[in-house]
Parts: sequence; C-alpha cells; structure tokens
Amino acid sequence: MNGLPCDFQLAEIRRQLASDASESVAIQLGRLGSPMSISILEAALCDADPRIRTSAARGLRAAGRAARQAVEALVARLDDPVWAVVIETASALGHLGEHAIGALRALEGMLWTERWRCVVESDVGPQARDALGTPLGDLMDAKAAEVRQALIDAVEAVRSSHPAQ
Repeated sequence: MNGLPCDFQLAEIRRQLASDASESVAIQLGRLGSPMSISILEAALCDADPRIRTSAARGLRAAGRAARQAVEALVARLDDPVWAVVIETASALGHLGEHAIGALRALEGMLWTERWRCVVESDVGPQARDALGTPLGDLMDAKAAEVRQALIDAVEAVRSSHPAQ
C-alpha cells in the first residue's frame, strides 16, 4: 500500500465532513497537520456543499502554518458565493502567517473593493434585500461587517508575521 487513502476512505471522510460533526472532523484533520490531511482539506474546499467548504477552511485554520501548501486553494475561496466560507477562508489565511504573504494582494484587493459586500448580498440578492426591508438589511449589514473584519484580521495577521511588507 502506498500510504494514500483509498477511494472508500476518501468517501468516508467526505461523508463525515458533510455530517453534523463536520467542524470537529475538519479540525481534527487540520491538527494532524500531515501533508495527506492538508490535501484532503484542500480538496474539500472545492466541494459543492458549502458546509464542507466552510469546515475545510476551519480545518486549515486549525492546521496553521502546516497548511502552507493550501494557500492558492484558500485564495480561490475568497470568491466563494457563501459569506461563511469567505470568513473562514480569510481566517485560515491569517493563521498561515508569513506563508500567506503571497495572498496579501488578494486579501487587500477584496477588502478595499465592494467585493466583500457582494459576497453577503449574493446569499439573498440585492433586490430581495430591498423588498424584505430593514431587518434583513440589518442582518446583511452585520454579515458584511463580519466578512470585512475577517479580511482585516487576516491582512493584519499576515503583515505582522512578515514586517518587511
């Protein structure tokens, strides 16, 4: 055996990531910090299920600097249509420290444009927001602020780990 998980094992891991215990499973994989566990979480970032993508980003955050191989996959998730995935992705990038220095441009680009607000509005749509009124608008504003704060925190964490930037 070559040490790689077989299709059955990968299917079981995916099933667990899709379960109610997905966050726990992903964090355990991240804490392992092995190249294989990081690869599994990196692949899960592309899953069709947003719960799995969110859990995968949380697992990569738990891995910290051990997840440095997943920087490109995490940057790609900054364009995810689900705000929770974007928040967890930004947080994971922030936990990579100096290994995410190449992601600074993407983080800052998203932060200083309105793309972070679009992520939140994409969950409901700007027309629906206007039609449903203030309570939904307030909720969406709060989620937009959460996305923006996650991006700010990630930029600050990466910059503080690499003072030359």
